[in-house]
Amino acid sequence: MIAHQGVRLARSVHVVDMADRDNRATYTALSNSVVGLTLLAGGVFGVVAQWLGIGVVLAIFTLMAALAIMAGAGLDDVQGADFRV
Repeated sequence: MIAHQGVRLARSVHVVDMADRDNRATYTALSNSVVGLTLLAGGVFGVVAQWLGIGVVLAIFTLMAALAIMAGAGLDDVQGADFRV
């Protein structure tokens, strides 16, 4: 749920500010689809926890968080006054 809320917040702030009127619906639809697939794939973590243990799942979550930080750091500052679409 934390990841889902984070994506919703990012979509409402970053994607809406980044997209122009023609691309906004496409970006929103794409983000909704990615979130849906990610939530469906989340069930895999229960299987991994059962087979390999909670420690492995926590390590995977840590890796995912680190990758998200790196991806987020590379985003343009679209809320800044000097950003042009």
